[in-house]
Amino acid sequence: MIYDLSWPLYDQMPVYPGDPPCQVSRPHTHEADGVQLTHLSLGCHTGTHLDVPRHFVASGPAIEAVPLDRFMGPAAVISVPWQPEQALDLAAADWSAWQPGDFVLLSTDWEHRGGTSAFFQDIPSFAAGTSELLIEKGVRLFGLDLPTVREVVRPGFDKRHMHRAILGNGMIIVEGLANLSKLVGKRIYFCAVPLLIPGADGSPVRAFASDIR
Repeated sequence: MIYDLSWPLYDQMPVYPGDPPCQVSRPHTHEADGVQLTHLSLGCHTGTHLDVPRHFVASGPAIEAVPLDRFMGPAAVISVPWQPEQALDLAAADWSAWQPGDFVLLSTDWEHRGGTSAFFQDIPSFAAGTSELLIEKGVRLFGLDLPTVREVVRPGFDKRHMHRAILGNGMIIVEGLANLSKLVGKRIYFCAVPLLIPGADGSPVRAFASDIR
């Protein structure tokens, strides 16, 4: 079975504060021109998207330098439901579906805000040390239903620490995934392939998964 894990892109959809607007138009239509052509303008971190190291690491690889096989592979879906004013504790999650080398996909139930401006408001933070946990486990790709990742701020670290730490370790981040809550506890084959945009720090993706037989 194939599972669609992406949000649709549409004109004037909510975006992360400060990001360029998403604009979708049709400069040519069947009625006027006998053909349809769609124009799309958006930031590379719009909707379901991925981050490559260049996003927060100036010397890190951009999209074209990351091998395609880094964007597909077996993944375990784990759950840490968000609670108001509580940090997400990935260390306390059930990791039983995960095997060494697997990607990690995290369901926090935040997907229920998808498609609304609330998706970008009061975004939960991760407990301190989450970056180190993912790095120690050798995770190569971390995907989740939140629109961004960040840890609780602690002395000597700012809100960008989590991005810097895991991207600096070569990890790929896939943000804004949909429908993960239906797959909690499963081990699946995951794909989220970016557009080939030389020099880019990220890209919208059509993320999907299939059962592992």
